[in-house]
Amino acid sequence: MKKIICFLILTILFSCKTENKKEKENQDVIENKQDWIFIENLKNRKKIDVTELKLIKSNIISDEIKGIISNDSVQILEYRKVGSDEYQEENCSVIDYRTNTDLKSVMRSYTLSYLDNEIENGEYVYKHDIKNKAENTYKLLENTYFRISSYKDTPIVASGGIYYPIYLNNNSITFTYMDGIDVNYFSKIEKTKNETFMYHLDENKFYEIKILDNNSMLQIWKDQDNSYTLLAPLKTVLKLPLLETIYTEMDYSFEGFDTINLEKIFNSDTN
Repeated sequence: MKKIICFLILTILFSCKTENKKEKENQDVIENKQDWIFIENLKNRKKIDVTELKLIKSNIISDEIKGIISNDSVQILEYRKVGSDEYQEENCSVIDYRTNTDLKSVMRSYTLSYLDNEIENGEYVYKHDIKNKAENTYKLLENTYFRISSYKDTPIVASGGIYYPIYLNNNSITFTYMDGIDVNYFSKIEKTKNETFMYHLDENKFYEIKILDNNSMLQIWKDQDNSYTLLAPLKTVLKLPLLETIYTEMDYSFEGFDTINLEKIFNSDTN
């Protein structure tokens, strides 16, 4: 009898372990699929399905908000008033699908030629000089890049980051900040067996780039600290919707973006 009971207990434990393993594998499959949905949506570029707020113009203070919500190509995500009855501020977050806007014009101006001019004439340019500079042999990657976010599994550009693009040109990766330009020259460039591109910089720094989609050139950049950034070149971001927050309360920002496991996507064999 004891042997039978022991056998049953072991059978139950084994079954539970097997079920838990299958459940974890199924969950991993679901998460992997979810992480890649936004890449497929990049190709489709359909309008994001959101519940739009119905706002009465007479209740809105800002003329800028009144003007933008009247456009058929703009979806309203959030709107709120803050402050007292005597003094009120407004915040309004929208998805803007228009291609000819002031913000898109700003993005169009950030070309590699513009960068060359800024480096030559700019006041706050820091160059990380190295002895031996390597030339970029992978010309397909030369471009102006912008950080991409995801909202409801769809790639989107957050307006807060459009003023600080990243440039990859013939000999350097250049970062732009509010207080200046940071030029990092290549010391070595190589293509790995995993089909990623390694751009080595000075002082043991590097960026490893994985192309997720060859048409849009959507990419993940990984640095020496295992930090991952989702980026797309200028030609792609100009076609993407822009999530913009119009505010009079200066510390407000939209926080409803998706959480994407960029590390898992970067290390995935799927391409």
